[in-house]
Amino acid sequence: MNIQVSNVRPVSAIQEEKLTLEQEKAVLQQRVSELSQDKTTLMLAITDMYEMILSLLPEEE
Repeated sequence: MNIQVSNVRPVSAIQEEKLTLEQEKAVLQQRVSELSQDKTTLMLAITDMYEMILSLLPEEE
């Protein structure tokens, strides 16, 4: 029986890599959450500015 073992990695290395990837995923999910909040804040600010501009324009008769 000829078994190729050149691509075999220790379980501990795979578990460590999995943990690292899970930590990176958590960081990225937090960043996505922060960016979503930033987007909401920006959209509200844009809406406020738009309403302010409309209030400054002369009313059409």
